[in-house]
Amino acid sequence: MLDELKLLEQRDTEKTLDSGVMQPDQLIMEVDVVNRVNFTDQISSLVFVGMGGSALAAEFVQTWLKKEIGIPIEIVKSYNLPPYVDSNTLVIYGSCSGNTEEVLEALEEGKTRDVNRAIIAGGGTLADRAIDESLSHVLLPQIKIQ
Repeated sequence: MLDELKLLEQRDTEKTLDSGVMQPDQLIMEVDVVNRVNFTDQISSLVFVGMGGSALAAEFVQTWLKKEIGIPIEIVKSYNLPPYVDSNTLVIYGSCSGNTEEVLEALEEGKTRDVNRAIIAGGGTLADRAIDESLSHVLLPQIKIQ
C-alpha cells in the first residue's frame, strides 16, 4: 500500500504522512520568545505539560538534554501538576491548538500555586492567556502541509 501513491492520497486526507516528513524542519525552526524572563537563578525543577504530539518537544529535551540541564525534568500528560511543584519550578505548558483541556486546567493550577509559567502554543485560549497575563511564551507558526 505504501508504494501506491494514489491510494495513500485517498486514505490520508489529513496529510498525516506529510507532517511526519516535515518533522526535521520543525525541530530546527526559529521562534521568537515574547516576554522573555531569565528563570535560571531560581529554578530547581522543570515540568512540561502537554498531551500527545504537543509533548514531543519535551520528550526530546528530556532524552537529549537532561544532563546538560542538570535539574529534574518531568512531563505531565494530565490535568494536575505534581505535588512538589512550587515557586522554584518552571512549568512549560504546550498545546499546538492552544485549547487542550488538560493543559488549560494545569495552567490555572500553576497560577494558584505561584509557579513560574511559560507557554508554547499555536493559538487558542492558551495563547490568549499568555498574552493577557504577560507570560513568557512562544507562538508557533501555522505549518501548512501541502
